[in-house]
Amino acid sequence: MLWGGIFLLNAPTLAQRPVRLGLAALGPLFMTALFYAQASGAMANTRELALIKYGHDPGYRRYIETVPLIVTWPGAAR
Repeated sequence: MLWGGIFLLNAPTLAQRPVRLGLAALGPLFMTALFYAQASGAMANTRELALIKYGHDPGYRRYIETVPLIVTWPGAAR
C-alpha cells in the first residue's frame, strides 16, 4: 500500500515521461505479487507452519476464514 501511494503521488510528474511512469508502476506491482505469494503460501509454507502451530485454536481458525490475505475490507472480520 505504501509503494502504491508513493507511485500515485509521483504519477503526475512521471506522466510527462511515459517510460518512467511504466517503470515506476512495476515497483508496486512487484511488491503486491511478492506479498501475495508469501501470504498465500506459493513462495514459502508459512501458512502451513502457522496452521501446525496455531491450528488447534478456534479463534485462529475463525481469523483465517474471515480475514483476506492482503487487503482487509471493512466488515470482513465479523
